[in-house]
Amino acid sequence: MRDLHPRQLTLFDATKEPNSPAPSRPSQRPRRTKAEQLALPLRQPPALRIIQGEGAGTGHRRGRLVGLPHPELDAPLPSRAEITRILLQAGADLVAGRLSPAGAAAIREAAEEALDCLEASERHPDLQPSFVRAVRALTELCG
Repeated sequence: MRDLHPRQLTLFDATKEPNSPAPSRPSQRPRRTKAEQLALPLRQPPALRIIQGEGAGTGHRRGRLVGLPHPELDAPLPSRAEITRILLQAGADLVAGRLSPAGAAAIREAAEEALDCLEASERHPDLQPSFVRAVRALTELCG
């Protein structure tokens, strides 16, 4: 009786005749010494364009890459007084019952981290991206 299941091919099987019927059982043929592989024919290697530059650019572009706020598009960074106001408001919300103790603790830790980063960025301006990240984490908690 004839096998009704189609013969399963792999990517490396080469068919001799495209319209030949599938054999009833796999043929025993000798192993190939060289495996054929599918390849994408490229006429020429893709051209890569090298842009020569000295790394100098405008300040706001470099700032956007490291996470500094854009002076015209982003809101200004909060001052020490604004961060303290957020901390006091979280304490008042905790006393009034509008905020859980876990939420108040998270806001307190984020505000302390933002204040520490603010002091560090005032001493060393290169640390301003860490202050920006701390402020963004604090606003995520509060907003």
